[in-house]
Amino acid sequence: MPRTPLLLALLLSAASLLGACQGRLEDPDAIADRVAARAAENYAGVRDFTLHGDDLVIYFRRAGADSLATFEGRAFTDDSLREAVALPYHLPNAMELARGLRGNARLAGTADLDGERVYVLDAIDPAAVTGAETAIDSLRVLVDARTFQIREIRVAEPPPTDSAATPDPDAPPLVTRQRYGDFRTADGLTLPFYTNTLITGIPVPDEVRLVQGGMLEIQRRQAQALPPAERARALRRIETQIRIIRQGEFEQAFSVDAVRVNAGVPEDAFVPPPTMPWTGSGDAAGAAAPPPPAPAP
Repeated sequence: MPRTPLLLALLLSAASLLGACQGRLEDPDAIADRVAARAAENYAGVRDFTLHGDDLVIYFRRAGADSLATFEGRAFTDDSLREAVALPYHLPNAMELARGLRGNARLAGTADLDGERVYVLDAIDPAAVTGAETAIDSLRVLVDARTFQIREIRVAEPPPTDSAATPDPDAPPLVTRQRYGDFRTADGLTLPFYTNTLITGIPVPDEVRLVQGGMLEIQRRQAQALPPAERARALRRIETQIRIIRQGEFEQAFSVDAVRVNAGVPEDAFVPPPTMPWTGSGDAAGAAAPPPPAPAP
């Protein structure tokens, strides 16, 4: 056979095989199964792990024997004060997410996220995935097409209102987006070394915006007199609250510097209750706070 037809036949055969493989992987149930398998392999044998980053130390421990990818965490300032702070680093429960999506997802196609190809899955029944009792308009999950790591979870809820208030038809939905990136392996455990949580559509009454905005400006000036590390933490907290007040948005990012796996956690690390991510010691009393993010499966 001449070289050109032979080469063409080989290329067509390879393309056909590739298309068949992609067809299997792009089935929503197949993607959910790969996500679950990847998580089970990743967390097998992991009892606890400790993260250091952004002047904080965060302890995670397994939450239950039947939850391969479910860990609870607590965060503290990484100094002698051991002050409990809001947990800034959140991991998706990949096992529960995969179970909730299996038979309950549509493949919306593929997209590019930070230069990587991802599958875009939309839940048919979002509440069945999250287990939330409140109404959820939509839930979208982005899955890395190569590693099957979860890269983003986006949950949209109806605009929150006071129980006595009439819903505003023009109000934006409450959208929680949790993004995971810069995946690295340390001590055999692969984790995102960068996470970002963004909540938009937070309703802030005008009177709260006026009063608390002024108080936060005063706090920002007072924070300049604090020692450097404490000043940096205080200013980050104040800027977060100012963004809530002015724009109805809450955003929190965290970068990991180091990870230790199965090194144990201090006995008292999980004694204090977790602080919600939009509050913290030193916040203005009564400052407007966003509603909690929809729980990430």
